[in-house]
Amino acid sequence: MPPSGESAGTGRGCLGAGLAVAGVLLLLAATALVVLGYTQRGEKINPAWANAMWRNAPAERLFPKNIAMHYEPGTASGGRLASWYRVGIAPDTSCRAGLSEKAIDLATEAGCVAAPRATYVDATGNMVATVALVALKPGGAENENGETPAAVLDSRLAEVRYDFGLVNAQPRDHAGGGTGRAARHRATAAE
Repeated sequence: MPPSGESAGTGRGCLGAGLAVAGVLLLLAATALVVLGYTQRGEKINPAWANAMWRNAPAERLFPKNIAMHYEPGTASGGRLASWYRVGIAPDTSCRAGLSEKAIDLATEAGCVAAPRATYVDATGNMVATVALVALKPGGAENENGETPAAVLDSRLAEVRYDFGLVNAQPRDHAGGGTGRAARHRATAAE
């Protein structure tokens, strides 16, 4: 029979060696994950798909179910969270159906091919807003200032929004399936 001190030392040695090997393997695996994370390249969006995203993606992806914004303290909302909930998505995506006359003119110049839109109501039910996305023809040429058609449209719409004589450069209302709040909003907006 071997002395008891010798077998206990051998067992501890095997346990220690096993733990050391496991530790080294874990460190190697962690290092491999870090290297893999840093060497991964970002996803590239296929330009052909991106140019037709308004057609390819479900409307629910273009227009989220709800939108929340946190306002800074000291503003009119007092630092609270403002939430808006989608009440409807317009089925007609044509530029004529989705935009006001002034916005149609500007968007047509930029190459508008579609203007999908959705209507949102705020959490209080007192405000309704319609949001439109303007899809432009792909590959529009830059102007002499190096601006793309989308950048020109954005700046021109911003100018129109702040010119109080031309407040019509907004999306047309969409009631969202005849919701009562949206219908009342249309009625009061028409007055």
